[in-house]
Amino acid sequence: MGIFDAIKIKKDLERLEKAAQEDPTAYNLTALVKRYWELNDIDNAIRVAKQALDRFPDVDEVFEIYSRLRKNQAQTEIDTLKKLIEERPNPAIFAQLSEIYMDLRDEDTALHYCRKSIEMFPNDDSAYLIIGELRLRRFYMDLLVKDGRLAMEYLEKTIEINNKNYKALVALAKFYLQIGMISKARQRLKNILLFAPEDDNVKDLLEISFKIPKPEHEDLDFLLQWIEDQRKLHYKLEKATQSVILTLSEEMFQEALQTFQYFPGIQIFLVCNEAGELLTYYNRSNSDIALAHNTAMTFHRAIQGSSRQMDIGRFHKSELECPFGNIHIMNSEGVVYILFTTAEIKRDQIRKAIQEFIVKVSNMRLNLIRRQLEHG
Repeated sequence: MGIFDAIKIKKDLERLEKAAQEDPTAYNLTALVKRYWELNDIDNAIRVAKQALDRFPDVDEVFEIYSRLRKNQAQTEIDTLKKLIEERPNPAIFAQLSEIYMDLRDEDTALHYCRKSIEMFPNDDSAYLIIGELRLRRFYMDLLVKDGRLAMEYLEKTIEINNKNYKALVALAKFYLQIGMISKARQRLKNILLFAPEDDNVKDLLEISFKIPKPEHEDLDFLLQWIEDQRKLHYKLEKATQSVILTLSEEMFQEALQTFQYFPGIQIFLVCNEAGELLTYYNRSNSDIALAHNTAMTFHRAIQGSSRQMDIGRFHKSELECPFGNIHIMNSEGVVYILFTTAEIKRDQIRKAIQEFIVKVSNMRLNLIRRQLEHG
């Protein structure tokens, strides 16, 4: 490579880095990830891909590029750990392998190795902790009673085995604070201070616990059911997500809806809140929107019920083949999106349309948040 090529590459990278920093859209972040990858700078590619995934968890391209990078990076380690499990299994190896799959969002495989670890080493705390963390991640995403209860049970089992497991104690304290079990949270925080008396993070959480309004009854089942019904935590610790609360409105979606005029196979696109109320829509063929909405909501409720029975959490994507075409439903950031398409449209066209729409909506949300922050 000549000096001029190196200068050109450096300038191109600086341009992409500036764009990603000033306007962190899914497009700008993935463009930077791809450039790092082309330059074989895998560490920076994964770092930016993780940032993109945290911001845009429902954009398939973002998840796929992160997953491919992380799998390529971890494959040698995965193969080595699997071989060690066959030859000399121990809890630490099971934990390492489970955590890799957890990071790859492959929950089923992570749980598989955790359960094998518990079968072979029932008195080790590491597998219980990982299952607790997986359930907790799902609980914070879906806010379902079953996930909350199982997260608590596995984390409590962790500290029953090892009462100085810092990660489990902190996770439990934060969980209890956010569901309204304030007394339990303080108990777990004080447990930590017995062996880490100078921990500022724990002291801060303890201070916060005295500012959170206590519910009338600190009953686990009652509080978890309230959270599932209301679709919100009793208290949310992450200040960044608390600082701006956006009310769903047509304004968020109107510009993005124009995406579908370029995809003739998409006949109807409905935007609903989680209660199933219609917010806005795109209607190519002057179809009966009320009928389409009622049909889709019947399908949506049936899927939600099945998802819970099968213990796969709140559903996020589904598809139904019909005589007139197909219905596609997906949940993203508290919104339900429903597409009615012709049978002829190709899957990659549907996927492209949805991704373009979600990216535009995500960018609109960022702009609305910026506006609210600028105006106090």
